[in-house]
Amino acid sequence: MGTYPKYTIKPKVLIFGANSFLAKAFLKNTTHEVFQERYFDKDVLNKSKATVIINFSLNPKYKQNEYQLQIDEDMKIVNAIKNKETHFIMLSSRLIYSPNQNQKLSENSPKGRNNIYATNKILTENLIRKNLSNLHTILRLGNVFGHELGRPTFFGLALKNLKRNNEITMDCSLSTIRDFIPVKYFCEILDRIISTKVLGTFNVSSGHPITVGEIASSLVEGYGRGNIISTNSDIIDPFNLDVNKIQSQLNFNMRKKDVLNEAYKIGYLLKND
Repeated sequence: MGTYPKYTIKPKVLIFGANSFLAKAFLKNTTHEVFQERYFDKDVLNKSKATVIINFSLNPKYKQNEYQLQIDEDMKIVNAIKNKETHFIMLSSRLIYSPNQNQKLSENSPKGRNNIYATNKILTENLIRKNLSNLHTILRLGNVFGHELGRPTFFGLALKNLKRNNEITMDCSLSTIRDFIPVKYFCEILDRIISTKVLGTFNVSSGHPITVGEIASSLVEGYGRGNIISTNSDIIDPFNLDVNKIQSQLNFNMRKKDVLNEAYKIGYLLKND
């Protein structure tokens, strides 16, 4: 995905939420030495003398309840470091954008939807900007996918159904466009952000409009058999992210075929599960 400047002072990286899918993938792929904790621990944070902190953890209540500071894992960290020279990286979501927009979503696109999780993410983003004005990176992620059999995600459920029933069932039209990014590319981008200390708010995904039918077909092709079934002809929750801002910072280019090839590989790996 291109070259990037090397850091001059090796960062000390600390992550919270080390047992999450994304954290495990990052730990497997990163070029940095990383200290890891499953849950936020202020004593660990202070003793680590970390120069970069990434939060992968999420309180389940954050997805279900109206915003409260005590269920915001990001702000627990921010409040502990706001008087330190620590680079904080937040993982936000494309869900903060208003739904059913007919153009690529830039970082300045309209925000807000009838969704507690999305509303809470917007509130957290704003609090981070207020408290860490010069030392934060906020990443609004598209559909990050990997070999995630059994997870309650688009890909996890697709893999489960393909393995169990030799079919992938979609509850939307197969022509629904979404924006997918393989987890290994997400990890590479995150690694570069640490190395180059890129600050600000960025969309992170492939930037390519890919239909759910295309991504499912690549999975089935890799698996070697199976059907794709749609139970609903409606276009539901389409989105495509504008990733020019992060691309210009990190000098990378991800092709549509790279995304589909990763889906094919995951389907192939499913044979041996």
